[in-house]
Amino acid sequence: MLKKYSNLKKIGTGNFAEVYSAKDETGKLVAIKKIKSEFRAQRLRFKMAFESAKRVKNNNCVKLYRWIEGDKQFTIEMEFID
Repeated sequence: MLKKYSNLKKIGTGNFAEVYSAKDETGKLVAIKKIKSEFRAQRLRFKMAFESAKRVKNNNCVKLYRWIEGDKQFTIEMEFID
């Protein structure tokens, strides 16, 4: 699932996800939030929250780009803030 990203570097771990910085297929620096497997059962709740937050257009909010779902995990691609 994360094979399409280059320069993948772990930058943090939280309660429900690990966060990486990476370059997407266009070379843009993005943040990748890989949701921990124990939260798989709550996938629908995370996806609904993602879809709602993605619609927010405000310079003070991180932009969400993509929801990526595989067989055993799901990942959020978002704006990287340095």
